[in-house]
Amino acid sequence: MEDFPKLSCPKPQAKGGVALSGGRDSLLALDDLVRRDGPNSWVALHVDHGSRNLESREAECREVEKQCHYLGVELRRKVLASGIGDSEEALRDARYVALATMGDDLDFVVLGHHVHDQVETILMKILRGSDLGGLAGMPSAFERNGVLFSRPMLEWSEDELERMRERLTLDAFEDPSNEESRYLRNRFRHELTPLLNDLSPGWVGRLSGLADSARLWKGGLEAKLDQLSKEHIWERVDENHYKMAREWLEALDPYILRAWSRRQLEWVAEGAKGITRRHVDSFAEFASSDKLGSHSYNFPGKWRLRGQKRWLHLLRS
Repeated sequence: MEDFPKLSCPKPQAKGGVALSGGRDSLLALDDLVRRDGPNSWVALHVDHGSRNLESREAECREVEKQCHYLGVELRRKVLASGIGDSEEALRDARYVALATMGDDLDFVVLGHHVHDQVETILMKILRGSDLGGLAGMPSAFERNGVLFSRPMLEWSEDELERMRERLTLDAFEDPSNEESRYLRNRFRHELTPLLNDLSPGWVGRLSGLADSARLWKGGLEAKLDQLSKEHIWERVDENHYKMAREWLEALDPYILRAWSRRQLEWVAEGAKGITRRHVDSFAEFASSDKLGSHSYNFPGKWRLRGQKRWLHLLRS
């Protein structure tokens, strides 16, 4: 009997949800987990994109209902409102909100991302100018909108993924939008991936291995930043004004300094959205210098820096 890989999840014996699009890979995740735990341990969460072609939406909904009926799992569905936009980022954000709403009573929600999604993500990050942390790709678990999300299929190698795909006997729904070239990830999948397969067979496994190494390095960096955050704390003057002693910043390794600066910007801006490399470099250069007075550059959230001989001030205008 062939030994198939099994998915591991963050909370065994818990009640989990699976984000089910009806496509092959999310169906594969649900099928594998139901085989392992039985149907009563899992709930299927389906997001219906309300702005898509009605015929395609109805076909997807029917297929998802058939899949859940066959597997014997509960199906929950949320329809996205039209007008969200059709950018990859807007649709992704809306999907996470919908999944969190449907799964807020569950212990976690499983996503069907796998090794090919991982390497595509890393390539896109490189081309967009990511720092070294971008080589780590997608995390295997993370929290968003108050819900824990898990990507257990990232643990499967390319060969294991193909073996599991061959075992799947249920019919999957093929979303026509997956063929549209206006989405960058689709162009990677249909144009760049075949070229890389031809030029350098085995590149998926090698890039995935690089991501593993990058995650180990990133974990060490995050631990160092956590230590610095405990040792050097912003003193709150009021809700729009914080200050910190600045002399210790001069001794930081340049990369640690930049990583620390990014974390401070993400803190005051309540997330990484809108923070650029220019923001990080400018913050790091001013914070570690002996410059006095107000820094002329405004950061996301209308925050700016002001320097005194002993103090670094962070203020919101």
